Parts: sequence; C-alpha cells; structure tokens
Amino acid sequence: MYHPTSSFARLSVIVCSVAIVCGGITLPAPPAVAAPWAGRIDTTDMAAVRDAYLHVYLPAIKVGNGWTGDGASCNAGRASAAAREAAITVINYYRALDGLAPVSENAAATRTAQQTALMMFVNNTLSHNPSTTWTCYSDAGGTAAGESNLALGYATAGQSIDGYMDDGGPMPQEVGHRSWILYPPQSQVGVGIAGNGAGSGYAIQLWGQDGMQNNSRPASGTPWPAPGYFPFQNLPSQYWSYAEPGRDFGSASVAVTKNGRPLATSGVTQTTGFGDPKAFWTMPKLTRPARGTSDKYIVTLSGVRGGHAATVTYAVQVFNAAEALPAGMTPSCHGCFGDDCRQAAVCQRHAGHWWWWP
Repeated sequence: MYHPTSSFARLSVIVCSVAIVCGGITLPAPPAVAAPWAGRIDTTDMAAVRDAYLHVYLPAIKVGNGWTGDGASCNAGRASAAAREAAITVINYYRALDGLAPVSENAAATRTAQQTALMMFVNNTLSHNPSTTWTCYSDAGGTAAGESNLALGYATAGQSIDGYMDDGGPMPQEVGHRSWILYPPQSQVGVGIAGNGAGSGYAIQLWGQDGMQNNSRPASGTPWPAPGYFPFQNLPSQYWSYAEPGRDFGSASVAVTKNGRPLATSGVTQTTGFGDPKAFWTMPKLTRPARGTSDKYIVTLSGVRGGHAATVTYAVQVFNAAEALPAGMTPSCHGCFGDDCRQAAVCQRHAGHWWWWP
C-alpha cells in the first residue's frame, strides 16, 4: 500500500470540447447524474455540526468505489452512483461548513474525468499534463487532467476529498486542492474513479463544461477551518488558510490565539492562480478538546491590502464531534495524528492516516 498523493489543477490549461471518440478510445455514455446530500449546516449550533459530521460525513467517506472497469484492457468503466454521490456529499459537507452553496454532478465532466482517473490509476502516478505515451492515454482524459484535482491511493472517493481539504505534506504547497473545493462559484463537478480499494485513482473535474462555476459568492471570504463550531476531526493537519477575491496578502501577518493564549505560527504565504487569492500559514500541532468542552481559536490577519478592511478577524470553535455517538457508530480519526489517536485500541493505520472504523 502506498500513501495517498494528490495534485491540484492549475489555471494555465487548454480547454477543449468533449468528443465521443478521443484518442482512439470510445467513451461510454454519460452515467445517470448522482443525487448527493446538498444541505446546509448551522455552524452556530454545535449539535447541528455534530449531526452533519455523524450522519452526512462519516457514512459518505466509507462508501466503496464500485468500479466496473479494467486497467489491463484500458476499460475506464464506471464508478457506482453511490460512490459518486458520496464524493460530492463530502464536498458539499465541507462547503456547507464554510457557508458555501452546494455543487452537483456534471455528467459530461464525469465522463471525461473517468478517463483521467483511469490514466492515473493504470500509470500509478499523477500529472496535469500526461504524455500521449501513457498507457490508456486518451485526448479527453489528458485534457481533463489539466482541469481537475487529482489523487491516488485513497481507498474511497470520499477519503480522496479529505486529502484535498487537508492539503498538507511535503510537496510544494499552495493549498490549491482545498482552494478549488471551496471556490465559491463552483456549482458542478465531474467525478472520475478508477480502482477499488487502496491504490485507486481519482479526478474531480472543476471546469471544461458549461455551467460548472455559476454559484453566487458570500459577502465575505472563505476561511479554513471555517468560523463557528468546527469538528476537531476535520481540522487540517498543517495549514490554515483564508481566501477572498480582490485581496493582496503579500504583506499580511497572522496571529492566532487558543482560548486567549497566543500560538506560534509560521509567516503568511500568499498564493494566486488557484481559485481566489489566499493566505495560508502553518499551525502547531493541536490537541483534542477536553471531553465536554470546546477550544476557541481567534484568527487575525493584519496588513491585508485591497478590499474593504486591512484586518480580518474570525473565531473557530473546535469541538470533538465524535462524543456522544449513537449506538453502533465510531468516529473517523482523519486529521488526528497525535498519541491520543494512536493509542486508541480500535484505531487502525489506513492509507497513510489513522482511522477509527465501526
């Protein structure tokens, strides 16, 4: 088993229309459009956030891929409707935590993303510009690779979305995967899945078809973690971020307190070209809130240029969403890398992360 990897979509791509036959490979007809969860979450209510974590997020990350293809014959096949629904459900769960409108499936984009996922799976590597010499190469899949978030090695599609949102690790960082998942105008995605279990390839196509970025914007920016009550289990392992159009974070600084005490953070890094302009910074290792309590983090970005204010401040109330579980359910340990997680008797190493499973 190899560790999950991911690669984010860049803006400098060539968009082309989708043909029925691309690169000599006949594409299957578009699958029926998935019907994922598309609700909203009241982040001022801890119970509402916990309920979404337990009953929306946790079930979705455990849905198997149901892939019908075959890499040896370059048959892209299809993932099950349930798997595609689960991937979009996890996207919508994360977007709802940040107050963003949900996305739905674009069937034509799913068809081309499926070709991309097949290529990543068969070649066991990731590229937004795959060579025409790749095994199972197709023009449609090659083009969609430059229009997609890509991932390899996760056991389920829902878990691959977790990887995009965490966006940590040793690779050069611009939190680009997260930026596209939380891009406010995003309204549709294509879902490509190739493989069953650990080692599978994934592509979430973000543009390339009409109507994929038609959602309205909120009045403010998009912080991550989001303001309000936020599950400890969904915290990023390394980088926190804030994005907003028209802003310049090149001279910005950040200060973060936990329950009134300052935390040591890295300097602010600004990135552009992946969704909205954004700032991100490294956080120290965070500990799980004590049972029955929550931890209040106040983030203050200063020296921000452009827009209406030079200072941005917001509060994140982190709590343990795995407490008070219904009978028969146990929590995911994603994002928990500390000893409290490793010492749990039911916590198992899976795809490079620690997980609790029922």
